[in-house]
Amino acid sequence: MSVSKRSAITELGGTLISDHAANATAETNVTGATSGSIYMIDVDNTANAAVMYFKINDHASSGGAGVTPQWMFMAEGGKKTSFIFDAALAYSAGVTTWCTAGAAVGNSVNPPNSVIVNMIVS
Repeated sequence: MSVSKRSAITELGGTLISDHAANATAETNVTGATSGSIYMIDVDNTANAAVMYFKINDHASSGGAGVTPQWMFMAEGGKKTSFIFDAALAYSAGVTTWCTAGAAVGNSVNPPNSVIVNMIVS
């Protein structure tokens, strides 16, 4: 498992979730909590020339190919993209994440190179 979780005292969110090799295999319940908020997502897709798609499901164990994500974020090839939410993304069942080379539901193509994702959550 390449996902790590760090707690910190901040006014925005209390936990930084990092996945240094996001791919089409779902990382289940990455927050370890059943409810909370996502304040920021940073997707580093500098290692890939093509667009990649970071997907999130509000579910503790459901994600990956064949599952429709609640949220999906497009990361341009060769770039780092940050998404900051003035109204946090609230989740109520847990956070499962995955990253694919295609936007379509059912896409299970792994990024050719590492995609690094950081999220600030509470």
